[in-house]
Amino acid sequence: RTLSNAYRKYWLRNKEKSRLKARESKKKGPDYYTVHQYRVGGALIVLIHRMMVSGALTTSKAGKVLGVRAKNVMPLVDTQGPGSFQKRV
Repeated sequence: RTLSNAYRKYWLRNKEKSRLKARESKKKGPDYYTVHQYRVGGALIVLIHRMMVSGALTTSKAGKVLGVRAKNVMPLVDTQGPGSFQKRV
C-alpha cells in the first residue's frame, strides 16, 4: 500500500509539473499540418504519398485533392520526416 501511495505522489507531482510547463509554453496547440492531416485522414495521406512517389500524381494535383497549395503538399504527406503523421497518431 505504501508503494502505491509513493507512486501516486510521484505521478501527481509529475502531472503538476507538466501542467505548469504546458501553461508556460508559447505553443498553444497542434501545428497546421497535424490538424490538416487529421481532417483529411491518414489513409488518403498515405495513398497520395504512394501515388506521388510512383509518379502517378503531381504535387499540384495532390494539392487540389488535399485542399492545400502545391508547396504545402510535401510537408503534409511526408511520412518519413520528423513530424510525420504516422508518428503523431
